[in-house]
Amino acid sequence: MYGLEAVLIFLTASVRFMFAPPAAQLLGYTYWETVAITTAGGCSGVVFFYIFSARVMEYHRQRTLRKQAKKRARGEQVEVRYFTFFNKLMVRTKRRVGVAGMAFLTPVILSIPIGSVVSAKFFKHHPAMLPALMISIFIWALGVTSMTSFLGE
Repeated sequence: MYGLEAVLIFLTASVRFMFAPPAAQLLGYTYWETVAITTAGGCSGVVFFYIFSARVMEYHRQRTLRKQAKKRARGEQVEVRYFTFFNKLMVRTKRRVGVAGMAFLTPVILSIPIGSVVSAKFFKHHPAMLPALMISIFIWALGVTSMTSFLGE
């Protein structure tokens, strides 16, 4: 029973977590098997997207700095960054939601790729962000699996 179905549940949990526990229970997995597979998939998705997006953003930042240095060396004008409405909205949301709120929203409401990218963007220097995301995934796995077990009976 632990073949291709388990891999598909794992991959579903790593991208769109909300659909994985009901699918696992429909395929006949027990409560704890469902929690284990979806938690493992969700945590691996968070780690992958968090680290990958942090590296891509750092590469982009270094590239931008190199371009600006070349322009300054040639005596050209460097672009001025403006604090736009969208930037203000993102900063306000970051301050209101915080690490715990971001970790809570990521697995079910946002989706693991989007939540991980946003977390890497705004909380990459916060040491508790990645563990908070993983704890949140485990709690959501328990909750969603319990809900589907209860509704399935």
